[in-house]
Amino acid sequence: MLGYRRRDHLMNTMVVGLDGWKMSSSKPAETKIEFLDDPETVRDKIFRAACPARQVTGNGVLGLLQDVLIPISEQRVERLLVKTGLNVHEKTGSELDQRPFCSPGSPTGTGFTTYAEDGEEQNFASYEDIEVAFVAGQLRPEDLKSAVADSLNILLAPIRATHTESEEWQELNRLAYPDGN
Repeated sequence: MLGYRRRDHLMNTMVVGLDGWKMSSSKPAETKIEFLDDPETVRDKIFRAACPARQVTGNGVLGLLQDVLIPISEQRVERLLVKTGLNVHEKTGSELDQRPFCSPGSPTGTGFTTYAEDGEEQNFASYEDIEVAFVAGQLRPEDLKSAVADSLNILLAPIRATHTESEEWQELNRLAYPDGN
């Protein structure tokens, strides 16, 4: 129409923020998880996040689970089942850090485990299974938030450790964010 050739655009999913809306770097820090957030900060942010019981729409915790944690956990399950290999750029021994976000004794194919207030495990093979249980009231928001916070902290631990060990990364961080934000 305007004389330009047709273009294709590759887009990724817009990750939902903890407030239930689109995550954005321009929003306040409490609406998103940052790579260098310490474990307590991650836990506090998740427990303050939008996660209305039995509701999927506007649920920041389910959005984070669907778009971040479950895809990573599914890939890790595939690795355990030897359907895919380790990335050739990963450090030796990293397979120890590549377990899915589930309990060690969970059934084969489990991608995510939550723990009820009484300590009872709930194992899920897919995001859809989690959503069905959540909407049916079989999975409490508090139990979901706890499992999501734990999983995020497992995921972020090697990033935090690398940052702590790397003076170069720390200096880049100071230069990029001189006021600490």
